[in-house]
Amino acid sequence: MIITELNIAHYGKMKDRRIELRPGTNVITGDNETGKTTIASFIKAMLYGLKETDEEYRHFFPREYAGAFGGSMSLVDADGAYVIRREFSAGKQTLAVFEGDVPAEDPQALLDKILGGVSRETFEATGFVSQDSYAEDGFKYRPTAEKEAAAAQEKAVREEYRKAKDVLLEKRQVTEGKRDPELNVNVLRVRDALEENQSELARITDQLKTTSETKTARETALKEEEALVEKKNAEREAKLKQDADDANALYLRFKKEHEAVANKKNTLGTLFLVLGILAAFGTAYFVISYRIYSIDHARFLYAAIAAGVSLVVLVLGIVFTILTYKQRRRAEKELAEHTKYQENAEKTAEAYKHYLENRAEMDDAVSEKERRLSDIEALKATEENYEKALKALSEAGEKLTEENRILTVKEEEDRALQKELKAIDIAVATFDRLGSLNEEEGITPLTREATENFGAFVQADRGAIKVANGIGTVEMENGSYLFSQLSTGTRHAVLLALRVAALSEADRDKRLPLILDDVFSNLDLKRMEQVLSALRKTGRQVILMSCQQREKQQI
Repeated sequence: MIITELNIAHYGKMKDRRIELRPGTNVITGDNETGKTTIASFIKAMLYGLKETDEEYRHFFPREYAGAFGGSMSLVDADGAYVIRREFSAGKQTLAVFEGDVPAEDPQALLDKILGGVSRETFEATGFVSQDSYAEDGFKYRPTAEKEAAAAQEKAVREEYRKAKDVLLEKRQVTEGKRDPELNVNVLRVRDALEENQSELARITDQLKTTSETKTARETALKEEEALVEKKNAEREAKLKQDADDANALYLRFKKEHEAVANKKNTLGTLFLVLGILAAFGTAYFVISYRIYSIDHARFLYAAIAAGVSLVVLVLGIVFTILTYKQRRRAEKELAEHTKYQENAEKTAEAYKHYLENRAEMDDAVSEKERRLSDIEALKATEENYEKALKALSEAGEKLTEENRILTVKEEEDRALQKELKAIDIAVATFDRLGSLNEEEGITPLTREATENFGAFVQADRGAIKVANGIGTVEMENGSYLFSQLSTGTRHAVLLALRVAALSEADRDKRLPLILDDVFSNLDLKRMEQVLSALRKTGRQVILMSCQQREKQQI
């Protein structure tokens, strides 16, 4: 925030006064009783208002003016330009805030936003500094019996806290030492590996199952086809054997039958032929006898009968001889026939023998048997590889499972250690809060910043500002000093350093100005130059009221 203009309508002894301000340091000079404090009060009244019960209200109420008093103040910040207008009268005060030329519907809410939530009490205790502030702050930080007793008690308590905290920190170190720093990494590694192992195990199992099913199906198909081919070959062999047996039996039966008939007919023909020959001889004998001996009639009759019979027998012999000849001719033809049967029998027997001798070549073979057997062997090899892989994965999985079990136990132990560490940390934090161990001996963020401010004000490492139990001290190389033991100029520099640090802590956005009402009267020129130079570096708007011209000459 940068205050750019003050318009004082009526405030104290001032009226119709317009004052322009700029960023950085502004010096308003004048003799005593010329209105410097009135201007400082007006700025505070524009920001926070006045209460009728306030001493400032009664002090700056215009005596010669019966109407409302007040005025306006213009300012800018990162969000825009604003005008704050206030009027005060008996029992009443009004507030208007303009954002540009537009009046705010809720002026107080907008003003609170502009002020960043810093209350009037905080501003008076930090950014609004006067000669009276030094006295108030000196009284605030002075030692008393009650403060010293509280300090002694706090020191004793702090010592006990420190001992207890040291015990806890030592226990924490021991407990932390029991933890395995690689546990989480190992847990993730083992569980990822176990998950990958189970996934790979499932994948190999599926592949083994598929391979086994494929191998079994191909083996079954091959066996079925081999059985069909073997059956077909057996049927072919049986047929060849049966054909050979049937041909041989047919030949033997035909030969036997026709030889028997031929032999029978040959025998009869031969018999009749012999009888015919005998008859022929008898007839010849008769004729010859008749011609030679001229036998009697009786004997001739007998001879004639005998000759007749012989003739008949001869004729029959001739007939049977002719029939026998024909029968032989027929027998020879029939014999040729059963020679054909014999040849057929021999051929079928030879075919059967040839089949038996060349069976490996003549039998039907399973199609692509070698390739199919090779595929089955390859599947068996793949199956064995999968089984080996499954065995290796199972063994690795068992090891990982055991390692995971051990790590799970360690995790439980580590969780217990973490709970113990958390309990220790809570106890340590409790000690820190209760015993103010981080603010030991009055060192706080506020006093650290105040020490930095003090060093900048005096341009030297003069000492560390400490505030313990409300007692203010400055630690220097040659000892510790109460604020009251310092020279007036140094004491004022310390108290101003504390105020500036407190304002920075309360107003980190640097919205509020630092108002200094004649606070350098006890500083020599060099010290004042150092303080003003340090305040310029804060980046905050500074409005300095002074009755001396030397301050103005430094701007």
